[in-house]
Amino acid sequence: MKKKLLAFSLATLMLLSLAGCGGEKVENQTAGEPEEGKALPADAELNVVTVSHSSWPYNENWEVCKEIREGVGGKLTVNAYPESDFSTKFSLLMADTDNLPDVIAFQNISLATRYFEQGAFLAFDDNLEHLPNYEKFWNSVSPEEKANTYDIRRAADGKIYAAPPIGNERQLNVMAWLYRKDIFDKHNLKVPETTDELLKVCRKLKSIYPDSYPLGLRAPFSRINTIGSQWKPYFHYSVYYDFNNGTWEYGACEDTMLEIVTFLRKCYEYELVPLNYFTINTSEWENLIANDRSFITCDYQTRIDTFNSKAREHNPAFNLTAMKPPKADSATGGALLAKENFDNQGMAACNTGKNASQINAFRYIDWFYSDEGSAAVSWGKEGVTYEEVDGKRRFIANDGAEVRTRYGFTTIGTYLRLDPAAGDALVSEEQASTTDMLLASQTEHLNPVRWLKPSEEQAAKITELSGYILPYVEENLSKFLNGTKPLSEWDEFREGLNELPIDELLAVYDDMYQQYS
Repeated sequence: MKKKLLAFSLATLMLLSLAGCGGEKVENQTAGEPEEGKALPADAELNVVTVSHSSWPYNENWEVCKEIREGVGGKLTVNAYPESDFSTKFSLLMADTDNLPDVIAFQNISLATRYFEQGAFLAFDDNLEHLPNYEKFWNSVSPEEKANTYDIRRAADGKIYAAPPIGNERQLNVMAWLYRKDIFDKHNLKVPETTDELLKVCRKLKSIYPDSYPLGLRAPFSRINTIGSQWKPYFHYSVYYDFNNGTWEYGACEDTMLEIVTFLRKCYEYELVPLNYFTINTSEWENLIANDRSFITCDYQTRIDTFNSKAREHNPAFNLTAMKPPKADSATGGALLAKENFDNQGMAACNTGKNASQINAFRYIDWFYSDEGSAAVSWGKEGVTYEEVDGKRRFIANDGAEVRTRYGFTTIGTYLRLDPAAGDALVSEEQASTTDMLLASQTEHLNPVRWLKPSEEQAAKITELSGYILPYVEENLSKFLNGTKPLSEWDEFREGLNELPIDELLAVYDDMYQQYS
């Protein structure tokens, strides 16, 4: 432990020293001209660090790696650290500032945010002369798309230090209400459009399948945040920003919380949800859905292909698909789910102090935003990784998992500007056909809690205040949801909230948010 603390202290001192030296703007002095048709000079050497995902470990012989080397030129040396070790490796890299790599590709850029303004990374805003494709692309993006992808990545000084990826969010963490269409068709059941209809159809299914839990929910606190916007746009049970009213709120304090609890409590009392849905593990939950014991759920859209491909081996009629979110009966509700499809990867150029390497680091990152670079890392080569059928491209590999393990497409550090059609081609047509509907059925903005970057002081304050608030909230909500505490005690619960430092916590978030407004 002492060694880790010492390493962190040394890293902080070194980085502060770098920050004091400046070097934000990289002058074009010694990089040389790129080789014709390439991003880098022929003699350029670039060191890249990336993450090796456990499900598709990095392979330098992937087709996407060949495409990158061919398109970028120069000599690339890539060190891929396992995701389980990456946090430790990254801390060691930051402690050894004399040997920083040129580029780091992050699985989650929040790991690096504390270093953005300490001098370890170069600001893109100060070096646009080396980033023509990057600048051109982001200037072409709609204000709404840019706000949700690009602008929310700004550091506290308003600058971008990690190039944002775009295009994969059509498949990444898209939330959905899913239902067994084959079961609904078999019993001539209407797809619910409201939460009241959802309750009724689940009770009907319970009567047909007495041993079932028709509403296969799990992790209720997480799902409250997912479905909360059906009652009130942007609602979360804890801290959230109400974009419609421009205010920070704590959901458990609102009347909306009682409406959601009342609905979920009915589901629990009628045994429509698994009675252990607070603790049910993924395997148990999957077994319920795959074996005709749950017929409706709210989870990731990708579950469509996961369940259909496996369940059809023993039940060819099995058909899980997506439906529009059922609108809550309250006046403020909407047919919306929370926006969760945020790609938190990115690439950063390290402040190595080596002029040529810094310029080439930007050139490397910039290539991914070019038309040629985007096409190369999205599709690869016709006849090798994809083919064209009826005017549409499709991968030669069998499915999305094989596309990643065999070709490396959409793995960490291999893309920044992804062709959305390539993302759609990673999944079945059944799943892809639901994507536009689902994206239109989510809130416009991501909860800023997900992307705000607190200072060390703010982070400590949030941890301290949340330590007083969250245990009280979750303990009481759990008891209300499972029926061990009567709803007649709701006012008493609300009074207890008034004694907690919620306003102080919201003020911290508001201070952070004002930096980005």
